[in-house]
Amino acid sequence: MNTATMDQHEYIVVCTPNWAGEVFLKKLQDVGQPFFVLVRDKEEEDYLRGQGYTSVLKVEDINVGSLLPIFDYPIGKIIIFEDHFFDCCSLIRIIRSLTRVPIYLVTPNKKRLAKLYYNLGVSHVIYSDTGNVSFLIN
Repeated sequence: MNTATMDQHEYIVVCTPNWAGEVFLKKLQDVGQPFFVLVRDKEEEDYLRGQGYTSVLKVEDINVGSLLPIFDYPIGKIIIFEDHFFDCCSLIRIIRSLTRVPIYLVTPNKKRLAKLYYNLGVSHVIYSDTGNVSFLIN
């Protein structure tokens, strides 16, 4: 692992409501990168746990404290795979209120203005039709 960009003991936090995010989780698992998965609802949580992921945390809009346990660990970056615009904006606001680590937003929608996301606190917006962002692991 490239220690110039991220310590190998730092966790990556991933919000993955779509297949591209699931592919990314598999890659993280394959290389032994520690990570947490944030989900928006119980169905998604149950699905990912059923796939064998154990570090899954459900985010509750009304309870920002629901995210606090992950910040007991060293977090290197946060990667959000965009699914629904308003849910994504809400999640960004919650996360940014808790940490200053870089937030990467992956979206296939080139019509969205990156400035909206930057104003909410996203560090980098990545436009990808395929969702292949394995370069973020390094």
